[in-house]
Amino acid sequence: MRKKILYGLFFLFIWSYVLYAAPIKIVATTSQLGSLVQEIGGNLVSPVVMIPAGSCPGHHELRPGDIRALLSGAGFIYHGWEGFAENVIERAKIASLSICKIDLSGSWLLPATQSRAAEMVYQFLSRIDNSHSAQYRNNYETFLKKMASLEKTISFSSTRLRLRGLPVIVSDQQDDFLLALGVDVVASFGREESLTLSDMNQMILVGRKKKVKMVVENLQSASGVGKRIAEQLQVPYVVISNFPGAWPGTSNIESTVKENIRRLGVRKR
Repeated sequence: MRKKILYGLFFLFIWSYVLYAAPIKIVATTSQLGSLVQEIGGNLVSPVVMIPAGSCPGHHELRPGDIRALLSGAGFIYHGWEGFAENVIERAKIASLSICKIDLSGSWLLPATQSRAAEMVYQFLSRIDNSHSAQYRNNYETFLKKMASLEKTISFSSTRLRLRGLPVIVSDQQDDFLLALGVDVVASFGREESLTLSDMNQMILVGRKKKVKMVVENLQSASGVGKRIAEQLQVPYVVISNFPGAWPGTSNIESTVKENIRRLGVRKR
């Protein structure tokens, strides 16, 4: 009888430890947010990303699994521009303390934007899991150092790859990032459905006049517009990503930015 009690207490201890040590599930709409949650949460969290990294977030349709993930998660984090997010919050009846909205302007590929968002993620995780606030703070401070280093990488790459002053036409989803690299954005284009034939012809005329050297399109909104412009101008066509995880080996913001820069750098000269 005594052995059974001891065994019971032992397994109760193990089960309690597993429950305590299990990472908390945080549901994020995009891989930008999911990556940040992982950076700040470390092994204490398990982010679940709703929108595939390579697809267009604006065209995402809710799946049954999305609601199930939210109901089983400890928190929900979103940007604010997702068309479905507010509806999901209402349907899943998520408590306000378990919600974090990060609505920031500017490119999420830039260290400054990432740093501002990281502070909000740190505060959010500390609110729903205060017992590990110190660890979240340490991870946040480490992430800021990574962003300072990434800022230097962007500046150095701009000079090394001769991007500074390079005349380009770019998707309006990537113009802030290209401007940070020092390129000369002579024109930008939106989604195909927003462009007329006159818009396309005007962009090609501007490209010829300004002697554009490259056309850059955003992977998540790519519809072939950039490629057609590049073909008309007979210049290199480059596709880069706004979200981590779209290319192999790009699970975080650093690797995503570096892969984007690599793609810009291997253009034909």
